[in-house]
Amino acid sequence: MDIGDRIKLLRKRLNMNQADFATPLGLRQSTIGNYESGSRGISDATILAICREYGASEEWLRTGSGEMFATVPATVVSELAREHDLDDMDQAIIAEYLKLDKGSRAVLKDYIKRVYLASDPDAAIDREVAAYRKELEAEKGEKSSALDTIREKEA
Repeated sequence: MDIGDRIKLLRKRLNMNQADFATPLGLRQSTIGNYESGSRGISDATILAICREYGASEEWLRTGSGEMFATVPATVVSELAREHDLDDMDQAIIAEYLKLDKGSRAVLKDYIKRVYLASDPDAAIDREVAAYRKELEAEKGEKSSALDTIREKEA
């Protein structure tokens, strides 16, 4: 199965004719027909436009591997890669992170935070100061409470 076959399969899955599929992409029906028949090559820009418009997986469209529809739009990760000069590993990390459910993301963020804080001596000092402050405030509250009790008894 070549890319033209996959375009046709995607279009059929979306229950669209060639004209309806072509219009949002700024293409003609005949262009889609030529892509599907293999009589015309498809540009990278058009591949990305198809993925963006219809939520198709870029990997699937290009190679046939993976799922037809992207769970995370590949174009989002591609855009981030361009804007922030991300390598393949960076992109894979972002894509996999976005696939995680909310609970798994929270666990991962907590782990990263602990690793970061462990490597940051200033943060460790700040945590100790905050804990000490809580202890002092608690003691102050207890003393105030004890003084109030004594004053009530004296009155």
